[in-house]
Amino acid sequence: MNFKSMTIGLSTSILLLLSAAMASVPASATTYVPPGELTLGIDIKPHSYPNSINMKNRGNVPVAILSTPDFDAPSMVDTSSLKFGRTGDESSLAFCSHSPEDVNGDGLLDLVCHFYTQKTGFKAGDTIGILTGTTVDGVTFVGTDSVRILFG
Repeated sequence: MNFKSMTIGLSTSILLLLSAAMASVPASATTYVPPGELTLGIDIKPHSYPNSINMKNRGNVPVAILSTPDFDAPSMVDTSSLKFGRTGDESSLAFCSHSPEDVNGDGLLDLVCHFYTQKTGFKAGDTIGILTGTTVDGVTFVGTDSVRILFG
């Protein structure tokens, strides 16, 4: 595999996977990140582990987009572009909270959005949830976190 690492600011490291072979690896093993796309930290079901998602639930799944010293999620994410689920292409957005909150205790306000559970497309055996979107400046991004999928 051919990896290239870029650093933005002092603390945000973005890993760009450049190997075309990565595109054929199942999402449950790893996620291919196209060159030029940001990788953002996310937390599916903040304050919960494992991140269990019951597909029979008619509610929603909270997903926090984590801020860093160089990326202010509440002001930099175009919330209308967000998609979340099994592949990251599921139009499952319910709403984003109007009040940012620090979900990981780092002193930075994070953006928490909610996604309709039944529109996420998760299947038995899935282990990764994928969030995609763009910044207000049009830069695409992806974020992943572990999930445990239940049916009942």
